[in-house]
Amino acid sequence: MPIDTNHSTEDVIGKLLVDFGLGQQTDVANDWFVYVNSLPHDPDNAIAVYGSESRTQGRIQQTGRIVEQYGFQVYLRSNTYEVGRSKMSAIGSKFDKEVKRTNVTIDGTNYLIHAITRYGSVLFVGTEQPQGTRKEFSLNCVVTFNQLED
Repeated sequence: MPIDTNHSTEDVIGKLLVDFGLGQQTDVANDWFVYVNSLPHDPDNAIAVYGSESRTQGRIQQTGRIVEQYGFQVYLRSNTYEVGRSKMSAIGSKFDKEVKRTNVTIDGTNYLIHAITRYGSVLFVGTEQPQGTRKEFSLNCVVTFNQLED
């Protein structure tokens, strides 16, 4: 978690997915729930956001502030390959095309997302084990964001 924010990277990205209409808050709908750092057995179609390795880009000379890109993974489970691939591709496309100084608000705290960079394309992880039929996908990214002052 960024040291100077009230919420984790995963929280911010989870809220972004809901704001973009790509997922739902878990208490609002019954399909494409967005979970943070967990993925329960049900429902079939679900999205989870996990933290991953971040990378430091350097320091701003005038302020001394360290610029860091915070790592995260979007993990998706679907009842079919086609539905899962399509959903994850839509998420990647939104990140690529629509995240440009995007505001997200969580519990009254405002965040400015400057950019999201994907590490690669949508990855088909495989079929859920043991003896499952649901398909799993992942998308690995980094994000640059900051908490806005009130």
